[in-house]
Amino acid sequence: QTEKMSKRAADADCREGVMDRLQKHLEQLMLMRSLEEGEVQLAKEYLKQSCKEFVQAAAKNGGRKVTLLNLEDGERISASVTLDPPLQNLMVVRDIGSAEQVPLKSLSVGFTQDDKTINGNAYLGRLSADDRERTLVVRSKVDRKQVVFCFIEPTQAHRDKLQEAIVILRCSSR
Repeated sequence: QTEKMSKRAADADCREGVMDRLQKHLEQLMLMRSLEEGEVQLAKEYLKQSCKEFVQAAAKNGGRKVTLLNLEDGERISASVTLDPPLQNLMVVRDIGSAEQVPLKSLSVGFTQDDKTINGNAYLGRLSADDRERTLVVRSKVDRKQVVFCFIEPTQAHRDKLQEAIVILRCSSR
């Protein structure tokens, strides 16, 4: 329906602003539609492969390399993410020697702009817009202890794959 409206608008020589709004609406509808059976299977395979790649990277050569943003002083810290063999815990090992281990089932993930508790952080605010787009917040809350990791990934695609893998591993560890 929206595609037909878009074609009619183009045929009627509508203003560029109208065309832009129609195009954005069409894109939004495409993103929100139900997936077809073949697309569901492709999505499952993609997520399986993405998670497998993360687990393999975390299991070899000292783990998957990451950059952490220290929210207390703004320092960027090189680190590695590893997983224990039964895939129950995630460990973040900083190159400077300290490490933290958290249960996968305790993790939640989100983007910095959506995380109200750190969105106003001064050091986060000093990141470039590009760095903020590549940042993922990973939280662990066990009992009353909360740990927050702020990962700055090399690309948005890396950020998305990290998010997908953590969500899949969290769900499978319950």
